[in-house]
Formats: sequence, C-alpha cells, structure tokens
Amino acid sequence: MNTPWWAEELRTLRQEQKLTLAEVGERAGITRHYLCSLEHGRHNPTIRTLENLFKALGHTISTVKD
Repeated sequence: MNTPWWAEELRTLRQEQKLTLAEVGERAGITRHYLCSLEHGRHNPTIRTLENLFKALGHTISTVKD
C-alpha cells in the first residue's frame, strides 16, 4: 500500500517541529489516535480536516503540495 503524499507531509512537518501527536491533534481538533492513523495512511480525512492539520503546523495544503 502506498502512503498518500499528505500523510508523509504531516508526519515530516510534525517531527521537524518536534511536536507530539497529541499537541497537533489538539490544535487541529482531532484525537492523537486519529492523527496517528492518518500519518500511516490508514484513513482518508476530509479536506477540512487536512486544512486544519496543516494550519496547526503553520502551513496550507497548497504550500506543501507545490
């Protein structure tokens, strides 16, 4: 199974900022368990959830996708 681009970006950005799953999840309004499953590509989030996650990491979808 191929991991989606956004899953790898989320994990990379979070780790670069030395943030925990719980910290990013709280900022984005999701649980750390759900964020973990997203980072591993096990679930497909809504666009709104992705936007909230990237915003919590100081980015937008368009800045990381370009």
